[in-house]
Amino acid sequence: QLPNISPQPSKGYEFARLALIVMIVLMVCTITFSLFTWLFFGSGVPDFKVESFNVPYFDIANSTLKARWETNITVKNTNQKSRISFPHIQGYLVYRNRLVDAAMIDPLHLEGKTEASLRANFSLPDPRGNLPEASVVDAMGEGRKIGILDFYLRLDMRATYVSGSYWSRETMLRVICGDLWVNFPAPIGGGTWNGTSGECSTYY
Repeated sequence: QLPNISPQPSKGYEFARLALIVMIVLMVCTITFSLFTWLFFGSGVPDFKVESFNVPYFDIANSTLKARWETNITVKNTNQKSRISFPHIQGYLVYRNRLVDAAMIDPLHLEGKTEASLRANFSLPDPRGNLPEASVVDAMGEGRKIGILDFYLRLDMRATYVSGSYWSRETMLRVICGDLWVNFPAPIGGGTWNGTSGECSTYY
């Protein structure tokens, strides 16, 4: 009589079982980390909304632009459990996906469930002497002739969430505020935002 020998599991079976165990461990770790983050920091993403976007002056001569943009953005901390600080904020003014100007914006701090105003102002020529490319200025000049220009604002920032006295986490945020249409009623001078949109999208 032949001995009763149990079949040995194949290498493929062992690999599949190991992969399943790893997936389960990763899933448990992800859920645990998400729960920990929610308990200490809350789940809300800060809300950003453009309240005003003005262009006091805007003049083009010989492909050289002299202009100023003044933006006021409301920032709301939707978290009750944590405070948020934005120690580093870089703002970019964009026209037709082409950079017009960049500027550093003052840091901001929000307690839980509070809001504050963030001012993002741009001037050309800027203090560093930077100017947009001539092709960008010419494109804006064409739009200026018909009396309307469409800008969007991008903010890149470092956000620090603090809960209690010990717990904190840091992340990078990108905020896009698009469709900022500016009407120019006269052939020369500044323009006024038509007030449409103003909503901003936030990305991690």
